[in-house]
Amino acid sequence: MLTLLIPGPSSPGNDIDIYLQPLIKDLKELWEVGLETYDASTDKRFMMHAALLSTISDFPAYAMLSGWSTKGKRACPCCHYDMESQWLDHSRKFCYWHHRIFLDSTHPWRHDKRTFGEIEERTEPFRLKDITKKTKDNVCARRDLKVLKILPELQPIEIDDLREEIPRSRFWMTLEKKRLFCRTIKNAKLPQGYASNIARCVQVNEGKITGYKSHDAHFYMHYLLPIVIKATLPKEVATPLIRLFHLVEEIRLGGPICNRCMYAIERFLHELKDDVRNKACPEGSMAEAYWAKECLRFCARYINRPKTSSTSGKSKTAQPFLPNIGRPTRGKGNPTKKNQYGFMIDHITWDQAHQYLLFNCDCKEVKRYISEHMATLSSHRKRKWDTVQNHSKEFMAWFKEKVACMIQQGAVVPEHLKWLSKGPSYVAKRYTRYSVNGFHFHTMKRDANSISQNRGVTLNALTPSFSSSKDQNPIMGSVAYYGSIEDIIELSYHGQFSVVLFRCMWFYSEMNDEFILVNKNRTIGGGEPFILASQARQVFYVEDLTKNGWFYVVHNLPTELSDGRMLCLVFFF
Repeated sequence: MLTLLIPGPSSPGNDIDIYLQPLIKDLKELWEVGLETYDASTDKRFMMHAALLSTISDFPAYAMLSGWSTKGKRACPCCHYDMESQWLDHSRKFCYWHHRIFLDSTHPWRHDKRTFGEIEERTEPFRLKDITKKTKDNVCARRDLKVLKILPELQPIEIDDLREEIPRSRFWMTLEKKRLFCRTIKNAKLPQGYASNIARCVQVNEGKITGYKSHDAHFYMHYLLPIVIKATLPKEVATPLIRLFHLVEEIRLGGPICNRCMYAIERFLHELKDDVRNKACPEGSMAEAYWAKECLRFCARYINRPKTSSTSGKSKTAQPFLPNIGRPTRGKGNPTKKNQYGFMIDHITWDQAHQYLLFNCDCKEVKRYISEHMATLSSHRKRKWDTVQNHSKEFMAWFKEKVACMIQQGAVVPEHLKWLSKGPSYVAKRYTRYSVNGFHFHTMKRDANSISQNRGVTLNALTPSFSSSKDQNPIMGSVAYYGSIEDIIELSYHGQFSVVLFRCMWFYSEMNDEFILVNKNRTIGGGEPFILASQARQVFYVEDLTKNGWFYVVHNLPTELSDGRMLCLVFFF
């Protein structure tokens, strides 16, 4: 019933106690008396007791539930009577002080008396954009600065007895900056299923963003807003805004955000509201609709259940060193015959794909041969740089010859080593869409004319770093690579087992403050374009309109937990 309460000006306010009385009664009964419950594991019944440990609410609801007003002279429910505030005569509102006590003891803002007036005091928070009738940076606020004797560079300048000039603040944005702000958001392509098409809500010439949904606002604030702030505002303004964190007591007590986030609950409550067809019996409507949806959900899982190896036409023997995860996905229409019957790969592609698989498969026997070959090359006393280069180029042929010699000598060689040494078939399958690790990947060609972006990929790889070709002590470290998927191919090792690889175009990347940028005009790693599909993680790119060819890298979360077998969307915060 509480889901039907209307928020806003017509919300119940303090009268919510009337609606909460049945809930309080049930909670008391659950704690004091209990409820008879069936335990399926022991096939017995027991008296279950329950207690309400905490509640999650926004700030207005906090006031209604706690009984402490969240506005006025003492608006903070945590500080209570220790709250310090001051009434501003010109702005006609309260200004709250002593927020800087939450900063680190060595933070320079704590002792910035010139800017903030006194030690451990601060002014009201700045706003980003100058929106008519909504900005807090107005004439009255500037006059209050003069009364408080702080920030003299922002205080109004009297021209004569009737006029005064208001200096521009550092966070003020020109019309061109506002258009750059909006154009960056409008040009951003987002991954499929993460948010709606926010570009439709952006009016570049007017410098406005209107009409987006609440979930889009969460996505926009978390992923896009820091980037556009970085691109449009001065560094001394952008850096504090990007690093802004609300380190308050509720966050420490709440623990991980997944345990207290309301976005998923709000969406579920919205669905329950939509299910009410008979307002005389709202509980029955919700129960009937939930039951029907659950039946459809289980039926859909049964119909779309993963096929077994005997019915899917895949390899008959599962190989533990090749993770069997992921699946190709279909868009609109039927797949072409060309994709169904495969295509021929060239020798260079064959070498690159097979070499990467040998060095990255989780096979103990292959790793032993890799160590043996590296030890053989190291005994030649060549430079480390040359040894590593020769190891990458020569291992594939050496491994094939080594296994063939062992077979001729009558040694027992595992079947998968025989097929790995021979290499894959030159006939491969090609896909344009693939779902793995909870992400939906598309090739660059498929993404070209799409409003979404699913081609971005990243990989963390253990890589030796040489200061020069003469360096004898390379440093091994994890390096993050960023690129776009050019092709998705499935290689078959002569029907024994198969593996899916992504052919990628890797970009040069660098750190810029808190952000990672890539230059799409500068590619790297041309000789190693492949990665295993199981290694792929998804990113998307937002163009930096102030620098030609540069894009911001944004990491996103998976939208599935088990590649479609049990679809469970993850919400973004």
